[in-house]
Order: sequence, then structure tokens, then C-alpha cells
Amino acid sequence: KVQLSNPIHSMVLPVFSVDVVRGENGAFAFSDTETVATAFQSGRCVVVNLPKESTKIIDVARRSARHHLSEIARAQVDDHCVIPNDYLQLSAARYSERCQLRGVMMEPETNSREVDDADALTKVHRIFSEVISACSTALAPEITSLPHCFSSEDGILDAFYYRPPDPTAARALCPAHVDTGLFTILCDDGTPGLEVYHSDGTTAHVSAGVWIGPLRLESNQVVIMINRELETLSGGRFPAVKHRVESLQGRDRVSLSYEVRTNSFGRQLLGRIIAEDLESSEPPKISCIVM
Repeated sequence: KVQLSNPIHSMVLPVFSVDVVRGENGAFAFSDTETVATAFQSGRCVVVNLPKESTKIIDVARRSARHHLSEIARAQVDDHCVIPNDYLQLSAARYSERCQLRGVMMEPETNSREVDDADALTKVHRIFSEVISACSTALAPEITSLPHCFSSEDGILDAFYYRPPDPTAARALCPAHVDTGLFTILCDDGTPGLEVYHSDGTTAHVSAGVWIGPLRLESNQVVIMINRELETLSGGRFPAVKHRVESLQGRDRVSLSYEVRTNSFGRQLLGRIIAEDLESSEPPKISCIVM
């Protein structure tokens, strides 16, 4: 476990942390898969320490995202637009509290090209997809169908630019919620803002818990959390993690998010599980988005 400060509650709370390394086959693997499974079963996120070469690419991608999103924030482009890219279908949008850049893979990435700003976003998509594959491997003993329920290359890469908050505003920059898919990976530019909810290992909608954060991540660290679809597939054994973005202490912030959702097989399996839950006498094992 790694200790991260929690100024909201004036205390120090434990957060699980593991390394991810390249195995002999070139694929990512966690240094301690038992820690990953234990953290997810207790309803917590996992902080992952990435290799140096991956960190460099993510740094370039963050700078690229900041460039695109700051232009959108200054209204130099339309509210919704498409940004040229060889591999990702990039679209951008402007909202009241934040701007968003979304990338979806159009074709397989090739590693033969130089890493310029545009390619860095594509390579981050690939890096995060490999980390998700390592998550699937770690949880496969508990959920044998999981590797067949998604294609990590089909994940959605989002970049968010949060403007400096209005000191008089009371609402969160991103309200508390649970993501829809299986997994989400999050990282930022060093400006804390992400808070995660820990509800003692039950489900994310239980009110008796505590907010942990803002999480202070190093440049080589990302956060991985369980989403609603995986909670349902696991029958509640792996609770979804509720999270939000709160005050940024007068600074702007850029974050990257990568979410993987179920494929057609996974959606069919989810449908059967939900139908069985509704027919049973027990409450459905589906987390609710509240707050």
C-alpha cells in the first residue's frame, strides 16, 4: 500500500499500489496480481506505477491534449469539432466546467513512426489497452468469462481540460458518478482533483463510506478502477468505484481517461445476468449512480 494525503479529512488513508512490467512475451503484467484482486474486491482503486518509456509517451500526450483543449476553451474552434489524426478518430467538445477530447481507434497502431504529438495520443491508447489486458489476466481466475467480454483496443480515450474554478462556486467540477463500462484508467498533469469513494467493500452506492483524495499522483502513476458492467459480471464481488473531481485550488487541470466497455458477447452475457437477477428474489446486483 502507498500512503496518499487526504486533506479533506485531515488524515492519511491507504491506497493500493503495484508496478506494471513487461513480461518475457512483451506483454504488460502486474508485479503483484493478488494485491490487484484484493484491492478491487474491497471496492478500491489501484495506483499503478508505469515503466519509464510509457511515462514519456503519456507526458507528450498530455501536452498535446492541453494544446488542443486550451484552444477549445478559448473558443478558437467550434463547440464540437473533429481533429485530424492518422489512427484515432478525434473529436472535441466544450462544456461549462471543462473541455473534452475523445479518441477512438480507427485502425491498428504501428510502432514504426516517430512519436510526435498526434502519434503520442494513439500510443497512449495502446499503452492503456495493454494495462487493461493485464487487469483482465489478474481477475480471470475470479471471472473466467472476462477475457472474452471486451477488446481492449476498442477502448475510449478521453482528455479533459478543467478551467480554474470559480472560488464562489459550490458544486463539483465533475459530480460523483460510476463509469458505465468494465474498467477506467485515469491520470493527470500533477494537479490534484480526483477523489474516489470507499464504502467498506460493498457497493459504490452505499452511503456509509469516506471520500479519499484528492489523489496526488506522480508522473508515472495511473489509477485503475472497476466500473458498473464489471460489478454486474462479477455478481458484486468487484464493486464499482464512485469518483468525482473537486476543487482544483485555483489551477487548471488536464487529465486522461481510458474506458473499456463490453463487446457484443459481453453485452449478451450482461443481459442474461440482469434478467436472472430480475427474476430472482434477491435484489439486482447492479450499482446505482447517485449524488
